[in-house]
Amino acid sequence: MKDLSTGYALIGHAPADREFAAGLSRQLRARGIQPRSDEHGAPTDQLIRLTRRADALLVVMTAAADDYEPLSAQIAVARSSDIPIYPLAVGDNPPMLELSDLELYRVSRPSGLPESLLIALAHAVDAPDPSGRRKIGMPLAIGAAAVAVVLAVVITLLVVRRPATTADPEPTGTVPATTATTGSVTAGQVTITSPGDGGVVKRCEHVTGGASLPSTDTIMYGVNRVSPPDKAWYYGYIGSYDNGFVPTTWSGDVYFGSGSSQKYDLFVYVMTVPAAHKFWNAHKSSDNSFAFGDGPPPGVPPAAHVRVTQGSLDEC
Repeated sequence: MKDLSTGYALIGHAPADREFAAGLSRQLRARGIQPRSDEHGAPTDQLIRLTRRADALLVVMTAAADDYEPLSAQIAVARSSDIPIYPLAVGDNPPMLELSDLELYRVSRPSGLPESLLIALAHAVDAPDPSGRRKIGMPLAIGAAAVAVVLAVVITLLVVRRPATTADPEPTGTVPATTATTGSVTAGQVTITSPGDGGVVKRCEHVTGGASLPSTDTIMYGVNRVSPPDKAWYYGYIGSYDNGFVPTTWSGDVYFGSGSSQKYDLFVYVMTVPAAHKFWNAHKSSDNSFAFGDGPPPGVPPAAHVRVTQGSLDEC
């Protein structure tokens, strides 16, 4: 089982590649992703503990890494703990056998990480998106006035925002009136029955609801963190209804973040199957595992909404 998240990407490498790993760390920090690496030749048991607490494992694959047993142990721990692994082949080095089933990224220098890899790592550690759609690399000295401008813009897009304060007050923005309900569903309506508005969710939550939709429609979710506020939105299909035929009682898994006590808005959107496919293809990640953007789907009003608090980091 994965240990409590600490929000970093661990760089796994052989001792001979320590300088290369240091270069990777500099690039990740510059893009807002917190890295960790073996800078001083830590023993294997310490590397395993670091791996269990990581949100992602970036494996530097070189000739020196092929026979480095501690790295193989880190990979095994990451797989058993469901920690995302990102193989990074340096130059023409072939992928390690135990990683041959994963998407391979190639680089020739530490500062040349592909943008798709940076986005995937940012998503894994719940950091802002380095593509500019999120807040990676934004100066820490952004003032309250700039935050207020961003806040005003996103409220006009129906994105609920609030400043993070010690008292953590309730947001002052407006949200759609449709919330969780257990009542009957009328034609064209969608409801969320679990979690309830104000409920507590896990990192991966099994969401249920009701619907009365044409067979040509499908449902997608949109998730946005409102405390602390985050510009990024994540989307996905709910259940296995990407080709329509949403049942009257639907269910599916929704992923939230990697930190407890954070608050999220969960929206359900109804689209025609072709429109949903088009939206997904325009926003999907390079590995087709999730979709992301900087606001709600344009022109699509939310069909249902709840605001929830993340409790545990448990998976579904």
